[in-house]
Amino acid sequence: MKATLKRTWEMLDGSKPPAEAKVEVEPGTYELERIPNPHGHDAPWLVLKGTTTGMAEGAWRQWTTGELIDNPGHPNHGKPVNWGSWEIVIEE
Repeated sequence: MKATLKRTWEMLDGSKPPAEAKVEVEPGTYELERIPNPHGHDAPWLVLKGTTTGMAEGAWRQWTTGELIDNPGHPNHGKPVNWGSWEIVIEE
C-alpha cells in the first residue's frame, strides 16, 4: 500500500508516549503497512513502512478525496469532498 501526501502532515510515533510523539512528515509518496494500534485501542494504524510513525487507518482515510461513507456524524457524509492540498491519495 502507498500513500501520497500533498502537504506536510503531523503524525505520531507510536513507540513514544503521546506527549512526545509528534512527527512532521513531508509531502511525498510513502509505502505503508498496517500494524495493531500501539496504544492498545481497537483501530489499527497505517504507518510508514518499517517505522511506527503514522496514525489510525481511519484518520488516513478521512483525508482521501471522494465520498465520505464511514462517518455518519460528519456534515459531508455521503457527499463528494475535494480536500485539495489536504488530500491523501491511497493506493491499495
